[in-house]
Amino acid sequence: MKLSLRFNALLRIFHTAMNIIIPLIVGPYVIRTLSKTSYDTYTKAQVELQLFLMLAGVSIFTYGVRSLSKVRENKEEAKKTFTEIFIYSSILVGIFTLLYLLYVIFVNNNSGEAIYYILMLHFVGSLLTVEWLNEAFENYKFITFKSVLVKVFYVGLIFGFLREDNVIIYTYIVSIIFILDHLISFIYVIKKHGFCFKGINLKKHLKPIILIFLISNISLMYMQADKLMLGLLLSDSAVTTYTIPSYIVTSFYNVVISIFIVAIPRLNNYFQNKSKDDYT
Repeated sequence: MKLSLRFNALLRIFHTAMNIIIPLIVGPYVIRTLSKTSYDTYTKAQVELQLFLMLAGVSIFTYGVRSLSKVRENKEEAKKTFTEIFIYSSILVGIFTLLYLLYVIFVNNNSGEAIYYILMLHFVGSLLTVEWLNEAFENYKFITFKSVLVKVFYVGLIFGFLREDNVIIYTYIVSIIFILDHLISFIYVIKKHGFCFKGINLKKHLKPIILIFLISNISLMYMQADKLMLGLLLSDSAVTTYTIPSYIVTSFYNVVISIFIVAIPRLNNYFQNKSKDDYT
């Protein structure tokens, strides 16, 4: 049953709010448990990883939501479109996994090298990322429920296993949670929708994906370059000092923007199917 936009917006706001509340609960404990050097090293590595993950995934997420929301009424067409976009997603993840590995080997200054290699597990989660389908189909109840369960599990792992200054354990916990979050969504999507390789047409997606990739990633590089440059030119500590308040500001912005994001798939569907009365 299709939920109202108002209810979807409330679910999305709650989901985004959880992304603020959980770090506020766990963050002080992590900062107290880990040494400043350990936490600074981890933060710098995480910032650099996020750049590669976003470069690999932002364009696919945007294009996936747009494309699938147009054809979601047609089950077979939706399955084919999902399969086609997932193939492109896998290719991009593979490319940026390799680029990240080269970055770690040749560019990183070997500070916290083990952390960088453990964080590579995130690319497994990135490969399994299919949340763009859930967004396109407005499966916000599933997204919210799954997110709450995973975050509760994350809190349990942090307080249960992080008892001393061991950044390796913390890095493994964060990486495992990232994979689990996307694995649950992947299993759900495959069971509910599945793949369809018969009659797929990859060529029709190539130009729009390249265009969105260029536009979204140029903007992304502009927004993320500050944190990356701090790590390369100053110190790990400078990245931490900048990242924490930046995350707080961005999180509150995301709460506000959530109200509008939930409307995009439905409005896109109305526009595609020429439902002018519903669209207006």
